[in-house]
Amino acid sequence: ENARAEIDTVVRWGRVPTFEDEERLAYLQAAICETMRCNPVAPLGHGFGLPRVTTKDDVYEGCYIPKGGTANTILGPIIPSCQSTGRNFPDPHLFDPDRFILSDGQL
Repeated sequence: ENARAEIDTVVRWGRVPTFEDEERLAYLQAAICETMRCNPVAPLGHGFGLPRVTTKDDVYEGCYIPKGGTANTILGPIIPSCQSTGRNFPDPHLFDPDRFILSDGQL
């Protein structure tokens, strides 16, 4: 609802948003960030789908990652659990794009 209102205000009727509108669509960008936080399309992040193997036992954000674990089998399930602990994202199960908006209204 808020994203639609922002698009209607910034873009108006008769055209679709373009990259030139991007900096004026902060709420829409925040909604996209929140969607990706809740449901990432690529749990390997910047790995571009390439398998990774850990070289030593590690703990990241309270999540144990064993030595020799591949990113496909180990990190895939861990990333969502790290995002849902509430430490980095209060009320992690609540869809709230406002968590990405700064006090000046920007992303």
